Amino acid sequence: MGVGSSYGLGGYQTFVKDFDGNYRVTPGGGSYGAPGSVKNTIESGQAFLVFSSQSTGGTNGSVTFTEEAKIAGSNLVSRATHENIRSIRTQLYVMQPNENILLDGNAVQFHDVWSNAVDVKDAQKIGNTGENFGLIRNDVHLAVERRKPVLVSDTIYYTLGQLRAQTYQLEFNPSMLDGEGLTAFLIDQHLQTTTPVSLSNISTYTFTATASEPGSYAANRFMLVFQKAMAPVPVTITSVSATRNRDNTVAVRWTTENETDMRIYEVERSENGVQFTGIITTNPTANNGGSARYLQHDLSPLKQDNFYRIKAISQNGLVQYSPIVKVNALESNGQIAVYPNPVENKTIHLRFTAVDPGAYLVRLLSNNGQEVFTSRLQVQTSNATHTLYPAKHIAAGKYILIVTDAKQQKTIQHLIIR
Repeated sequence: MGVGSSYGLGGYQTFVKDFDGNYRVTPGGGSYGAPGSVKNTIESGQAFLVFSSQSTGGTNGSVTFTEEAKIAGSNLVSRATHENIRSIRTQLYVMQPNENILLDGNAVQFHDVWSNAVDVKDAQKIGNTGENFGLIRNDVHLAVERRKPVLVSDTIYYTLGQLRAQTYQLEFNPSMLDGEGLTAFLIDQHLQTTTPVSLSNISTYTFTATASEPGSYAANRFMLVFQKAMAPVPVTITSVSATRNRDNTVAVRWTTENETDMRIYEVERSENGVQFTGIITTNPTANNGGSARYLQHDLSPLKQDNFYRIKAISQNGLVQYSPIVKVNALESNGQIAVYPNPVENKTIHLRFTAVDPGAYLVRLLSNNGQEVFTSRLQVQTSNATHTLYPAKHIAAGKYILIVTDAKQQKTIQHLIIR
């Protein structure tokens, strides 16, 4: 059964029967409802697969539906109800400008009646034609794993497949795990980082797959490790702020409490509040359990909005992030605009108004972040027009145009090509 996809490729939904007699869906999405929603009917026209746990007389057995199994009408709406069982669901989303799109997901449930070995109580995973995000245990790929109650050092092994060169987000949704005296940490084997994952609230982790870095899309990049609840984290970032100075640099300030065993701080910047890049590093000044104040300057901020956050890395590799703060774009008379928008005949007209003459790089990205066209322009005067001719076979749809000047300052515009 199909799950929503940003590429229209579809995917598979997995349904497992819980103790309350209801079938719950993984990963969910669309008409199937939120992850873990109850879905007890097979609608007319829906196809389904059933896994046979053992052969019967050399065959795979059969599934029989009687008249009593039929119901009148249809029920296309799923019920989102609380899961009365210890579990953690993890979803994979692709980051899009307007909304994140659910691609795949999995679930791990914990109870005394289940075994830690792979058996018929676990739901094996069927591979999607697009991205895949499942579980792996003893070389068996699973969509839903059922195990005994979680213990210290228990590990959930995730498996990724068919990622594209773009930004993704993992969403962790725990249920009834916060009273176990445990903490959970996501291990990113590509970045060599350890990030706390809440066992009481939904939390997220954003990452990027890059074609030039095989480790960024490796199948075994992530695992979730449970540990005994320990002392408080090495530092608490109590405040963070960013202000633009008169010379247009940006002052980034933050304060900390309980600073101990810290290795380094990194100031990260973003143009959209989602994808961040490290721009400044500084060593801890206290590291004695006390408080500290920090000030760093971004000497080359963007002309448009700037988003900042602080990345704190402890000696044992634990990574913590501050809240995100924003510095508004510079007020400027300079403007780069596409006209008309929507674009007609796949011909892009650019109007430069009150800009600095010089070299400009123009990049056209599809809605999923892939570069489909690039051009270098030499703007001779402050007010000028240029015409771009992307390949005629370019598909109609929504695109992002990024124009970068010689100072690496960017102008971003969303456009529609007809």
